[in-house]
Amino acid sequence: MIVTRQSNYYDEGAYSVEIARELDYSGPGALVAKYGDEFLESDDPREVAEAAIRIRSQWHADGGRQDESGAVLRFTIAMNDVVYPTVNDGLSASQLRRWARKRYEVLPKCDYCGDICEAEDNWTSYDLGDCVTACCESHADELFSRFYVDEEEGE
Repeated sequence: MIVTRQSNYYDEGAYSVEIARELDYSGPGALVAKYGDEFLESDDPREVAEAAIRIRSQWHADGGRQDESGAVLRFTIAMNDVVYPTVNDGLSASQLRRWARKRYEVLPKCDYCGDICEAEDNWTSYDLGDCVTACCESHADELFSRFYVDEEEGE
């Protein structure tokens, strides 16, 4: 996921801080990076949400509290390239944090270290016929070695 500041041309230039699934899904109105966390990329939605909140706080401090209509800057989420989010669909900071927590909870995690994995990061032991979710091959090997130890103890 990536964080950008946006001038949403489809919302008459209304401003927002956007979290997009990846840069290709980001709105076309991305502003030039001005604050440290802009264009931050991370798989952890909680990290990206906190970066978005910091960006909005810095933008507010520079006088960007409202767009031209007087509306408070919102957070928008772009997870596909078919439909761009509008500021009317935007979230508050507490709603954004809740969204990030829920999204984090359902992400696949490494059974060894707990880091976020890609959904297809499953490793199969053909000896055991078991499958584990792991972020890398060495963690999969560690997980499978536990199976071997359990198997030997059970004999």
